[in-house]
Amino acid sequence: MLAEILVGNELALAGSPYPVGYLAAHIGLSILLILLGAYLVVISYRLHHAPAWILSGLCFVSVVIATLSGTDFLIGGGAQGTLYAMEGFGGLALLGSIILVIVGSFPVPGHQSASA
Repeated sequence: MLAEILVGNELALAGSPYPVGYLAAHIGLSILLILLGAYLVVISYRLHHAPAWILSGLCFVSVVIATLSGTDFLIGGGAQGTLYAMEGFGGLALLGSIILVIVGSFPVPGHQSASA
């Protein structure tokens, strides 16, 4: 998430027309985050770990909305509303992912550790 935000900041600093390399990296990272988010939702659901499932779902939905907003921003001519939505939902996904890492560092009740 942090890498995606940093690449997005570089795009903002470069301005339009956007450098193709940064734009390709931003789009590629976005697609990767969507896939990773979906994978995390499935894993946390299979573990029956409600806090992780809720947080991973929040991150996944936030990344999808940020991606859709970014697509609209790029194709739709750079409307401020879509820019704010992209930034806001990207920030929400970052916050959710940080909390998910914290929650995920605690053992899941009722599950055996892989190292046990």
